[in-house]
Amino acid sequence: MRGYAAPWVRGLGESGYSVYYLSNYSKKAYDECRDSLAFMEYVEGGLLSFQERITKPGPAIYMRFLERFGLSAAECVFIDDSAQNVAAATELGFRGIAFELYPQAAERLERLGVSC
Repeated sequence: MRGYAAPWVRGLGESGYSVYYLSNYSKKAYDECRDSLAFMEYVEGGLLSFQERITKPGPAIYMRFLERFGLSAAECVFIDDSAQNVAAATELGFRGIAFELYPQAAERLERLGVSC
């Protein structure tokens, strides 16, 4: 993750938003790249595909995420750098943002009424 990730996630939490992760990380990537996951200390929870044994963009991981955290898709904004993953989430009722750059994603969130 880039240097903006932890402050961004922390700021969203301080603004009253719950932040979760839903990642296709492999066990190897998770073990070797922990420094890039510093933002995780500021989240409410999340799912890692290697632990769940299902991956995005399959609908099962999104449904498990919603069930595990007691959320409805309509109350969630899903941000991902894969347009395919965003499309899968929006088909299930999430609002979606295809991440390109931090300023673009932050601006899209603000258009959805989420202040960063």
